[in-house]
Amino acid sequence: MDESTLGLSAEQLTKLLRIGRQTPRSEGPEESVLEESLRATLSGELSLDVSVSDSLPAILCRPCGELRGHTGRSAIELLTDPGVDLAALRTLKDYAKELVKRGRSEVTRTIATVLYYAAIASALAFHGERITQHNLKSLDSSLAQLLEEPWMVPDLVGLLERAREVCREQLEGERTQRNT
Repeated sequence: MDESTLGLSAEQLTKLLRIGRQTPRSEGPEESVLEESLRATLSGELSLDVSVSDSLPAILCRPCGELRGHTGRSAIELLTDPGVDLAALRTLKDYAKELVKRGRSEVTRTIATVLYYAAIASALAFHGERITQHNLKSLDSSLAQLLEEPWMVPDLVGLLERAREVCREQLEGERTQRNT
């Protein structure tokens, strides 16, 4: 299984990133469900309760020491805080990856995909680090697709845009290095 694509085919990833594109935002109930679910997921407090099957430790099957200092904070607070360390962002990314695999509905898998890329975007935007095996060109393309979604919440737009800027800067740096 290719870890860089969450074990999903290119076609499946594209489908997840294009949900809701067929109709305008105001007309599609699917978009409003996605947007509302994404807002709820981002604004909800992260649970570290091991007795809840959907909690981070249960899904990751390992202690979440990386997130202990962030108890009581929401996912959006962690994703948009430049002070959150890479270990916590990797934990969120891994959590989202598991949700993509285990999600029972298209909405859950789509939201998990957004969380996955948002954690990667946060690491890029605030630390200049890539916490995924995706190459920069592929990552930039995926972030661009997310930004085009009519249901994308404004809270993530700036983060995704900044991560794209870092992708392009790093790609340009790689090109410059190759040419010298």
